[in-house]
Amino acid sequence: MYGYAAFLIIMSVGASVYSNFASATTWIPAGLAVPMILFGIMGAMITRKHVVGMIGIHAGLVFPLIYTLMFAMLTWRQFTAEEADYRLFLFGSLLLGSIVAFVLILLTRPKPEQRGG
Repeated sequence: MYGYAAFLIIMSVGASVYSNFASATTWIPAGLAVPMILFGIMGAMITRKHVVGMIGIHAGLVFPLIYTLMFAMLTWRQFTAEEADYRLFLFGSLLLGSIVAFVLILLTRPKPEQRGG
């Protein structure tokens, strides 16, 4: 989850720099990283606070899926626009990154014997 949050922040900073800081909306992906960081912290608490850890893990799995749908819609909107700009690359990269993040989070979640509770 932390890696996905870092990816969102890096893409956000890169888009802002590329657009010469022309748009405040390029910082939105960085804001989307905040819940992922919180879910990572919650997920790490699974051995001490089982319920909090399970909420963190499951929310951390659901949010990349929500982000995937959102980035898919934004990518399609840019793809069908008359003038595609850097946002097509940004949203397309965020879309692919969200899919990869979901799969990696799913594959690296704690095994049942590590979850406690």
